[in-house]
Amino acid sequence: EVLLLGQNVNSYKAECGKDFIKLLEDVNKIKGIERIRFMTSHPKDAHKELFRAMRDLDKVCEHLHLPLQSGSDRILKLMNRRYTSGKYLNLAEEYKRIVPGGSLTTDIIAGFPSETDSDFKKTCVIMKDVGFDSSYTFKYSSRERTKASELADDVPDDVKASRLKSLSELQCGISEERNRRLTDKVVEVLVEGVSKKDGEILTGRTGTNKPAVFKGSRSLVGRSVDVEIESVTAYALRGRIVR
Repeated sequence: EVLLLGQNVNSYKAECGKDFIKLLEDVNKIKGIERIRFMTSHPKDAHKELFRAMRDLDKVCEHLHLPLQSGSDRILKLMNRRYTSGKYLNLAEEYKRIVPGGSLTTDIIAGFPSETDSDFKKTCVIMKDVGFDSSYTFKYSSRERTKASELADDVPDDVKASRLKSLSELQCGISEERNRRLTDKVVEVLVEGVSKKDGEILTGRTGTNKPAVFKGSRSLVGRSVDVEIESVTAYALRGRIVR
């Protein structure tokens, strides 16, 4: 497995003129590579051509990490994100249409300067509408030399903490519901290691980046196996090897 990593990896463009999709196509041809992942994507550079490449290139994992940050257009403008919540929602819908069964994860910030209860509720609404497989949620904290550092950090810390807790609880419910759809299905898992708590339990990830745990020999680490999903939590799939 290879991970193509960048703060905005979709904006890649080589001096020879190759863009990110051509890079994916080239890496997809390399013998010995079974899986290709990439992150992080920026909504301004996400488009249907990328989604089609994810669908058509057999080694590219069907997992898109697409940071939302906020569901409030006012806050997005303050963040200088260069997209609206409506555009983001359209991208998410287009991705799911072109890559059926693909997973979608995101980043969200709670308590950005001047964020109101109304702004926060808009974020919760779009989280429900999109149905993210998982999300990385954070409390806002000022960073030097950023546009946001010029704004007053005026959301009280207890409000930030409360909003972060609400986001986590909301995502937990959505994630479990999304994972439950995989119950009784067989998925391919790349075995990554052995559980620290139980030497008979292996851990790995599906092509859609979902953690999975199951019994097996440590000799399988580094190999792909088929796992039938027997139960799920919000955070992982549990099952048994069927091949």
